[in-house]
Amino acid sequence: MIGPMHHSSRTVSDIERSIAFYRDILGFEVEEDISSDEEGIQYASTTPDSKLRIVMLRAGGAIVELIQFLKAEGKPYDNPPALNDVGSSHIAFEPEDLDAAYEELVAKGVRFATPPQVTWRGDGRYWRAAIFYDPDGFELALFKIYEGEPAQAVSG
Repeated sequence: MIGPMHHSSRTVSDIERSIAFYRDILGFEVEEDISSDEEGIQYASTTPDSKLRIVMLRAGGAIVELIQFLKAEGKPYDNPPALNDVGSSHIAFEPEDLDAAYEELVAKGVRFATPPQVTWRGDGRYWRAAIFYDPDGFELALFKIYEGEPAQAVSG
């Protein structure tokens, strides 16, 4: 085995705006905040002559890495892929109370695509999810698995 997953990474357009969203709205804690133009970081980012700011944020046992290219910027993320597009992705969070988390984020102005809804059921359990977006339009989700049968039908 290659080992456990360490973090998920997103390149962002405005790292200060993204830090404010992930830290102040979602409640992540900043663990690391570095800027580097070292040859090793250029090699690892596969972008010669670049300078990066990298911020690692922790939420529970998960780490999200935000990267902004301060030099050798890439193209803007102006047309986010749909979930059925190859290469698309999302990050899902499992709050203690999905409905309360949804209401809190809505009150903070977070943009949601869907309210909490049943997305799958079977074998005496079901999933509920609510899809929302970060400042760059990256798809995020509130997600929870429940035991038993849902009170409402599976959403189409």
